[in-house]
Amino acid sequence: MTGTARRRLSPEDRRLELLAFGQRFFAEHPVDAFTMDEIADRAGVSKGLLYRHFGGRRGFYVATITAIAEEVAQLTEPEPGIAFADAFREALDRYLAWVEDNGEIYRVLVHGGVGVDPEVSAVVEGLRRKTMARVAERAGLRRNATIDVALYGWVCLAENACLEWLTKTRVSRQTMVELLTGALGGALAACGVRVRD
Repeated sequence: MTGTARRRLSPEDRRLELLAFGQRFFAEHPVDAFTMDEIADRAGVSKGLLYRHFGGRRGFYVATITAIAEEVAQLTEPEPGIAFADAFREALDRYLAWVEDNGEIYRVLVHGGVGVDPEVSAVVEGLRRKTMARVAERAGLRRNATIDVALYGWVCLAENACLEWLTKTRVSRQTMVELLTGALGGALAACGVRVRD
C-alpha cells in the first residue's frame, strides 16, 4: 500500500487490504518490532484507521493470523465427490503450494511469532483441529482418543516437515505429498485403521 494513491474503499475492502499488508509485514517483522505509528506509516494509512479496524497492534496481528488460518482452511477444503485418497493428495498439494509461496508467513503461523499469545495459539490450534476433523470425516474414520492422537500427531508432523522442507528446496512438492500421505497412512495403520478410498 505504501507509495500508492489513497482510494476510497468500503470498510470491508479496506480491512482486507490492511490484512494483506499485515501478512507481508508480519512475515518480515516480529509483532512488537514497530509501534502502531510506524506500522501505519508503512501501510500508508493513519494510525486511527488501524485502531478503528483492529483496536491496536496486537489486534492487528491476531486478525492477520486469523485471516491466514482462514485462507489455509479454505484452500485445503477437499473437493467433494472424489475419492478420499485423490481429494487428500490434491488438498495437500494446494497446501504445499501455499507454503512454498508464503514460507515466511507460514513460519509465523506455525510458531505464532515472537512470544506466546494465547489468542494466536487458539487460532493455530483451531486450524489443526479443523484439519483433523476434515481428514477423519473424509476418510470415514470413527474417531476415538487413539485416532485423535494419531491425527493430531500427523498434523504437527506435517507442519514441522513443511518448515524443514522450506530449507531443503531440493525435495519436490510431489515428494512431500507422498511423504505426508504415507505418514498419515502409517499413523492410522498403527491404530489398526485402514483408510477407505
